Amino acid sequence: MGILVRRVQFDHALVRAATGAGARLREGFEITQVERDAEGVTLQSRTGERLRAPMIVAADGVHSVIGKRTGVNARWPTRSIAIDMMEETPNEVLRASHPDEVWIAYAYRGLDGYSYIFPKTHHVNVGIGCLLSHFKGEVAAQPYDLQSGFVRALVETGELQGRSERKYFTPYLIPVGGPLPRTYDGRVLFAGDAGGFVNGFTAEGIYYSMISGELAGRAIASALEKPETSGPAYQRMWRREMGAELRDSVLIQRYLFGNHARVNHLVRGGSRMPWLTEAMIDYVAGRRSYNALRRDVLLRSPGTAMRLLWKRLTAA
Repeated sequence: MGILVRRVQFDHALVRAATGAGARLREGFEITQVERDAEGVTLQSRTGERLRAPMIVAADGVHSVIGKRTGVNARWPTRSIAIDMMEETPNEVLRASHPDEVWIAYAYRGLDGYSYIFPKTHHVNVGIGCLLSHFKGEVAAQPYDLQSGFVRALVETGELQGRSERKYFTPYLIPVGGPLPRTYDGRVLFAGDAGGFVNGFTAEGIYYSMISGELAGRAIASALEKPETSGPAYQRMWRREMGAELRDSVLIQRYLFGNHARVNHLVRGGSRMPWLTEAMIDYVAGRRSYNALRRDVLLRSPGTAMRLLWKRLTAA
């Protein structure tokens, strides 16, 4: 069982929780410059305003200005970025035919990615995504043309009812190449999409953003006397907590989408191996850890495990 909420509502709830715990919200401060010294970090806005802090957690998204200004990440490589062509449309315009079910398809119509229908109370999220390198090299259509054609196809097959409207269409980029090699720079720690904390296979990032943000806070709190040690501590924490999971997710992505026959084989294998389907559902629902899932695959399907291990070793 799962609960789906709109991102705007989820973000609002996070802001209320943070301010309720004592955080101060500053709106309208668009960061353009970052200055660092031995005592702290200064942020400058487009209007020239300046804010200063002894430590900064940079969670400013896939296009992180702080990452660019500090030289930590000038830009993501094209093969490490996915484009998600998504619309969140009111049910009066477009609705899921099965409002209690999530619909997902991998390698839909040959795309290196996945497509989805996420029904919500008054809206439906419909999206189709793929690696940006694949989109630029193999897809002739513009993003909304691809999206609207996808919606029409799902209406024809009965999965959706209604129509797509461009005003609800919001394409965006997702870093799916794994975390940055170093997720800190002096007194600046990078969390969420800014640090590359996204599952390379599912493109899920909210969970990893929350975990990386929590770990960044812990690292800072544990190093108040020696702030310069918070960065290395943060790097050790997230690697221990989710490093293997994120690393393997990128290897799985590159392995499966390197040959679409492998995706078909995986889907067919799910019907032949009910334990695999059950294990994946338990993992997504949070009832099974990633380590437990990996152990099950190793014990029940050693051939698959060995192929993924070989991919890991050759990638390293």
